[in-house]
Amino acid sequence: METDSDIEGTKAEARDKDAGTTALAGTTGLVGAAPDSGPEPPVAYSRPFRRVLHAASGAAILAIDWLLFSGNIVSGGMATLPAMALGFVLGGLSTGLIQRFAAGDSTLKSLGKGLVAGLVVGAPTPVAGTVLGGVVLAVSGLSTSRVRSIFGLR
Repeated sequence: METDSDIEGTKAEARDKDAGTTALAGTTGLVGAAPDSGPEPPVAYSRPFRRVLHAASGAAILAIDWLLFSGNIVSGGMATLPAMALGFVLGGLSTGLIQRFAAGDSTLKSLGKGLVAGLVVGAPTPVAGTVLGGVVLAVSGLSTSRVRSIFGLR
């Protein structure tokens, strides 16, 4: 059976807990206040992380570059200039359209990304297997496990 002093002690403990302090049973004084936790932690970024390039843009850059310049070996380098021009146009258009309609970028952003992608694809060097290819993989998210599992590369 609870006595009046037990009820008063329980009320005091509840009040102390609400205030962020602790009290010892059987004493009337506070043992200590809650330690200062310092500044508030930063609030988590609420918008989901977006890649610079859509995954389909990265795949298009690598695929167009591979298709155009792997055949250049057969022609003995005679098709380099047409391949560069075609790579610039195809790489720029495909990336620009993918970024505009699939990724939802603004028209200006998608044009800028298309221009850079056209320059990357139009350069007469292979992209895959180079540092530039690694950058394309990283900024488009093609190196993540989610995308690799889609293509069965896990």
